[in-house]
Amino acid sequence: MNSKRFFVFAILLYCNLFLSSCSSDLNFDQINDFSAEPEIVGNLAYFELPIPSSIPSLPPFPFPTVNAKFDILRDASVSDRLLEATLFFEVENINVKQYEIIVEFKDVNDRVLDRISIPEAHAKYDDINKKISQTESYTNSRLNILKSATNIDFTVLKIASTTPIIVTSSDTLKFRSTATIKLAL
Repeated sequence: MNSKRFFVFAILLYCNLFLSSCSSDLNFDQINDFSAEPEIVGNLAYFELPIPSSIPSLPPFPFPTVNAKFDILRDASVSDRLLEATLFFEVENINVKQYEIIVEFKDVNDRVLDRISIPEAHAKYDDINKKISQTESYTNSRLNILKSATNIDFTVLKIASTTPIIVTSSDTLKFRSTATIKLAL
């Protein structure tokens, strides 16, 4: 019986110490300081391009343009509350280092509203990490570009080189992009 009483006493003592050390006066005025800006995160595009075994050293460039619809801001409830948009682009380059990716935002009439270049410079790569990334932020008046855009074109261009390109069967460009959109309540 003594061990049961000791066990109950120990539990009560522990609970008393635990509860008294974690409690404090509540401040209900903190709700006035609360602000919320919802964020929407979505993928823009993902693609992999195998590099052909024979590549001309000068144009024409052998890669077709990848086109994606851009209708995330078509909804007026989203477009009217848009505060900021951040676009993230990542290129993983396996064995080939002489390419550039051009991202173009176009309107309904296929007119280019904005162009982003993601260069593939040799110096940006090492043997361990073959990824480069770039972030573009749109705020204030630049948001109108995204609000007017209906299409995004992703074009891979071969950068002119004086040295011949040696291509193996595993040469690939992988492209990923996401958008983070902050909205006002």
